Amino acid sequence: MRAFGALALASALLFASPSPAAMPARGWHVGGGQLLDANDRPFTFRGVNVTHAWTPTRSLDELPQIAATGANGVRIALGAGCGGFRLTPPGEVRALIDAAKAQELAIILEVHDATSFGSRPEACPQIRIVDYWKSIADLLVGQERYIIINIANEPRGGADEQAWIGETVGAVQAMRAAGFRHLLMVDAPGWGQDGEHVMRDNAAKVLAADPLRQIVFSIHMYGAFDSPEKVTDYIAHFHDAGLTLVVGEFGDNFRGTPIPVGTVVADSVAHASGYLAWSWNGNGGPDHDLDLVDRTDPTKPTPWGRIVLPTLKGAAKASIYDR
Repeated sequence: MRAFGALALASALLFASPSPAAMPARGWHVGGGQLLDANDRPFTFRGVNVTHAWTPTRSLDELPQIAATGANGVRIALGAGCGGFRLTPPGEVRALIDAAKAQELAIILEVHDATSFGSRPEACPQIRIVDYWKSIADLLVGQERYIIINIANEPRGGADEQAWIGETVGAVQAMRAAGFRHLLMVDAPGWGQDGEHVMRDNAAKVLAADPLRQIVFSIHMYGAFDSPEKVTDYIAHFHDAGLTLVVGEFGDNFRGTPIPVGTVVADSVAHASGYLAWSWNGNGGPDHDLDLVDRTDPTKPTPWGRIVLPTLKGAAKASIYDR
């Protein structure tokens, strides 16, 4: 364990270990720095992102294809209709949940409209995203054992990253006030990459602001993580503080910057709660190389897919699917 102030560490561990009464009943939860499923079994994501918000006609076919790789989880992008992405209607959300459950996949649902708020003019704030979650609450309440709610994708760009703290606390508390008892996932600012370490340095504060103390933090590892040391140090900080972290997105050779994929995979499995590669397909422009499979032939992995898809084989499923 790295040197860490004893008082700060004790406080973080206290925040990360909620009393049983505070845990969502029979749902995903965190404790002692671990991600735990509804049966209190530790779980490590080895999964894939799905771009449903802008490729809605393909997603239901993609979930069986993803499961066939050995992946044990998916993070599915939805749209709230307020920040440049089409509103994902309730019927589609229900179908996605049912299809993912049929493939025995752990499910993270996220909303993409807040992406790069403060840097992208059309992006909407996290508190607006909460309105979307409230609009589909009937689909989600009672599904706590299957679904983790990732409130908003990359909810700050590179402008005023410190504002992420108050915005995230406000969104978390609004979700709880609306009655959501799910495990909540929050993305880092700085396009998800936390270049100024705002999430890293304030994660315990955000967790403490949640009445249920049930938050898993998500870092996206692209160009800001261009060396093994940066990956290792970031993950180690959360591990040492007893805070639960998932690498919610990562990709190889992001816009010309090589990423140490082997370190991301190894360290996120050994010292965090896993990883979800970006993305099955659906990328355009400079990010086309981040497709894992050829969109016209999902049996053909791309160069990026040939690197990361083999790491998914043999991933342990959540125990909620044990037969």
